[in-house]
Amino acid sequence: MKKRTFFYLLIAMLLISACAPWKKALYSKGSMEEAIHNSIMDFTKCKLYKRDKAFSIKFLDGDPYIVTISGMLDNTLLAYPTGYIDRSPTECLVVDGKLFFWNNPQVERSSQCVEMLNDYGLIDSSYVRGEIRDPLEHPFTLYERAGAEEAAYYICPDNLRNYKRVISHIAVGWYPQPKLKCKKK
Repeated sequence: MKKRTFFYLLIAMLLISACAPWKKALYSKGSMEEAIHNSIMDFTKCKLYKRDKAFSIKFLDGDPYIVTISGMLDNTLLAYPTGYIDRSPTECLVVDGKLFFWNNPQVERSSQCVEMLNDYGLIDSSYVRGEIRDPLEHPFTLYERAGAEEAAYYICPDNLRNYKRVISHIAVGWYPQPKLKCKKK
């Protein structure tokens, strides 16, 4: 009996230690970029990561920070004429062949990011006055299907390693926010 208990304990310790290296790479301090980095690192271990090749990220500043990650299966970025509210992706990151993108208001949209979005088949610029135009000239908006599952990360601003992930087909704000023990400022 003791040998069996020891064996199970050894297996459990090996499994826990196998998870530890990626958790050590998480930022403990920072703001939007670091919170997004941590969310992506955790998301790569999530069941939703296996379902798609490209993911849209949204960041909501507050206490807690909220980062949502949604798959782009059946979703597109629609290019609109200049003058439309610009929520275009400005940052793109490829992790293990999968594309993550988000809007950072502090960063200009680059041709490299647009090329990456186009390479993954995510840009539909046919909405720009009925013609195909240069995507760099027009803002994008994300057209998402309602009810798709997403991962929402609720992150303490004072310690980015303190977070909770919620996977749901219900949009953030329409379900009770998970409880986090964050230090109040």
